[in-house]
Amino acid sequence: MAFTVAPLPYDYAALEPTIDAATMKLHHDKHHQTYVDKLNDRWESALWIMNADGTKNRFLVKGSGARWSPDGRTLAYVRFPETANRGQLTLMDPDGSNIRQLGHDGHSPDWSPDAGTLVFTNLLFSVSQYELFTLDLSGLRFLDTSGLRLILETAERIVTGV
Repeated sequence: MAFTVAPLPYDYAALEPTIDAATMKLHHDKHHQTYVDKLNDRWESALWIMNADGTKNRFLVKGSGARWSPDGRTLAYVRFPETANRGQLTLMDPDGSNIRQLGHDGHSPDWSPDAGTLVFTNLLFSVSQYELFTLDLSGLRFLDTSGLRLILETAERIVTGV
């Protein structure tokens, strides 16, 4: 859902001579639009890539929480499809090709040192607690849960050791 600037409920010249119509038009149409644009940007995260010297920055995909694999061959990130309100773990090659959806709700992905396992969290909305999972990527068919393993049920167990 994109936010929009509501129309001014009165004429731009209605506050003259205190505030002239040109100032009102600038304030409403440009200044307020900037706030709305920033608010909308906040809800649509995007992944960009650039050279090490900062040149050639280019858009890759909408998403967040990106983590490069240790070998630099794969990017794990959280994708938010238009039809879903939960993030989906996704992998892609550095040039933005070969996008593979893992089929799991999840956030905060990270890699094992050998790039064979992905670790991520999943929020249980019903109880507002997180679970921590590992996903073995060796031989995994995408949209398959065979390599998924729950390692901690809730954040409470991390703290209490129960």
